[in-house]
Amino acid sequence: MESLKVLVVSREGEAMDAYGQALEQIGVNYDVASSFRHLSSMVRKEAYNGMIVDMLTLVRAGKDEKRIAYELMNFFPATHVKWDTRHKSISLSLLGQMSETESVAALRTFIEEKCRPFRSRRLRMYPRKELTLNILLSPDPSFPEDLTEKTFTVNISKGGCFLHTVGPLENGQTVWLKIHEFSDQTPIKAVICWKMAWGEQLTIPGIGIKFEEISLCR
Repeated sequence: MESLKVLVVSREGEAMDAYGQALEQIGVNYDVASSFRHLSSMVRKEAYNGMIVDMLTLVRAGKDEKRIAYELMNFFPATHVKWDTRHKSISLSLLGQMSETESVAALRTFIEEKCRPFRSRRLRMYPRKELTLNILLSPDPSFPEDLTEKTFTVNISKGGCFLHTVGPLENGQTVWLKIHEFSDQTPIKAVICWKMAWGEQLTIPGIGIKFEEISLCR
């Protein structure tokens, strides 16, 4: 069974100590990023199953760091945590003040229901660009009409792209695509690396794919 590991984004101090104690009580492996720039570097080197984000660290982040934060919170299962310095307690998202037992139970639920089913992954090595291209997507390289979907890219990189879709596609499945804007309409072979289901998070549903066969001259 794949070992589970999460990332905690929090500055050092009393809050981080409390988050670490709670995760150790649950028995979860974790790494700590003291900033979102540090986080961006870490997720390119190692695969993770989810993120736990300290609200104060997020609020104090600059504009560029907030952009990184929200992109990565759409990439991984994520929850917000807050350290109450007055009551010495952890609360999750909008759940309000919680006892130590309640906060550990809530974190455990997040780990088991959101992180454990999520296949660990790392951020792509190639920089991505937000670009909309019109796509024909199909699990069949011959693109039969009943198995072909008209869709679009949300972002793209040298190694792959993220496509909007709510179709019945699964991780590891081979798909084929044609990019309308390309003069070369040879089908591009790709494999689905991850999937964001409709309604799963506050983000565009779709699939992250890795190009398997693509001409370098395109």
